[in-house]
Amino acid sequence: MKENLYKIARQSKKPKVLVMCAGIVVFVIGLLYFSNGANVSAEIKDKAPDVLETESSLVSVVGKNDFSSPLGNSWPAEIISNQISQIQPQREGVISGWSVRIGEAVYQGQVLGKISAPPGTPELISMLSEQTESLAMAKATAEATDDYTSKEQTRLYALEQSLSGSAEKPDQIFGALNSLKENAKVKQEALRSFVERALANHVAMATNFSNWRYVRYGGLNRGLYGVSNPNVQNSYETSLITLSEKLKAGAETPIPEAQAYFELAVQLANSSGSDAADFKTEATADQEDFLDFLSEYREAQAEVADKETEYKLMIREQSAMLDKEKAMAAAGLIAARQAYSTVYGEIKGETYIKAPRSGTISAIYKKVGDLVGPEMAIAVIAEKGDANLIVRMRIPNNVIKPNIGDILKAIRPGFPNDRFEVKIVGIGSSLDETGSYMADAVFLKSPDWPVQSSVRVLQPESSTSESIPSGSLLWDESGSPYVWSVSSADRIYKTNVKIGRLLGTSVEIYEGLKDGDRYITNPNSEIRENMLLEEIVDVTKGKNGNDSSESRGHDNMPGMEM
Repeated sequence: MKENLYKIARQSKKPKVLVMCAGIVVFVIGLLYFSNGANVSAEIKDKAPDVLETESSLVSVVGKNDFSSPLGNSWPAEIISNQISQIQPQREGVISGWSVRIGEAVYQGQVLGKISAPPGTPELISMLSEQTESLAMAKATAEATDDYTSKEQTRLYALEQSLSGSAEKPDQIFGALNSLKENAKVKQEALRSFVERALANHVAMATNFSNWRYVRYGGLNRGLYGVSNPNVQNSYETSLITLSEKLKAGAETPIPEAQAYFELAVQLANSSGSDAADFKTEATADQEDFLDFLSEYREAQAEVADKETEYKLMIREQSAMLDKEKAMAAAGLIAARQAYSTVYGEIKGETYIKAPRSGTISAIYKKVGDLVGPEMAIAVIAEKGDANLIVRMRIPNNVIKPNIGDILKAIRPGFPNDRFEVKIVGIGSSLDETGSYMADAVFLKSPDWPVQSSVRVLQPESSTSESIPSGSLLWDESGSPYVWSVSSADRIYKTNVKIGRLLGTSVEIYEGLKDGDRYITNPNSEIRENMLLEEIVDVTKGKNGNDSSESRGHDNMPGMEM
């Protein structure tokens, strides 16, 4: 039992020993730190004031000695949207009334208000007089054109109707057509005369009748003509009687019946015996002559039809031209009335303010009685919703531009805790009138901020750069820039840097130096790497001492006269 208690006591002492050892180590380290700090402080205190002044003139600290223009930590911006439209009046005048209120929904073309008429200047009165004269001339022209076209249309219609009639008067307007019709009439009469003459000869030879006008069924000499084909005999006799009746019924030549008859006459002759040779010869010759007369007659008819078509087309073209002139005169009258109404309304009447799009009245800038003019925004119409909001910012040209896709934060002045993230979607390459780049960004989350409100975009840390005097830069043999940096132990060493733009007497440093680094402000050719700052201070003091001694040389030897 005692042995167990002894073991437990020994184990409980081990952690205490470890804690004591750790405390001793911490104490020793702290003692060394404070002793070193005391030594450094002592060294600084031991330095003469003139040495400290020389070091401060030789060495600068990045971030403390700012050699560039002071930059703000945010960029100005404005919220814009393609869902809003500004309402601008079409002319100068005084607002005489609004018919809508803010927040009211409107549709495109709706009348929102009125603008009174401007003062009647001599120029406006002269313009109204010119429009009045133009309207009177257009009205008279339209009336005269309408009367003229009506009469011409009546005349052309009568001419077109007369084309299908017979040419009874030699002095008619269509002389060429009348001549063709007369020729066709002569050809038709010649054709009829031939048919009657041939028919009379055939009747006298093949029938028992002496005159074709009195033929009847059964008159054909069947024992001599068509003896080999009784069907042809029957058909011939029928065709003969039919043609005879048609000829007796009218003055026109029955062409289809005549064609059928001459064909059957040839067939009848071919079916007859040798005693009917004369009839066969005459029937064949008569058929050929009939076809010749018929061809001449049809050719004359075709010429008449072509000439009629030509005249009809000419008449219709003239009629179409008349319709066009009438329509143009009517359109000119309408245009003159519209122009007169517009000028009269601009001078004598009020002008309506109409909505350019559908949406909600978001703002009304001008009240009744205010004088407004073109290109002046008097109200705003916005669609519902907050989509398509864009933050348009101005980025100074002396900072590193952000990249497309960078995420920034936007705030409203007066609301520091109201922040929304925005994403850069476009950056311009030209400077505006303020010397800034233009950039657009979109909200990652829709805000409740109104359109056209001013905001600030917080400047990212990556867009700022340190600046040092351009005289602090040196160039090595390869053409790379560097500076002489000063370590915490006051030792000089070379630091390669990446420079940016030259801003006056300073230059941007993109890489190589960071905030708090020390460097030689105006290095000379005697500085070498691994030198101590004291050596540079001694050299500088020596030069300054020599210069001051030379400047006071006359004072040290007052007995000399120059």
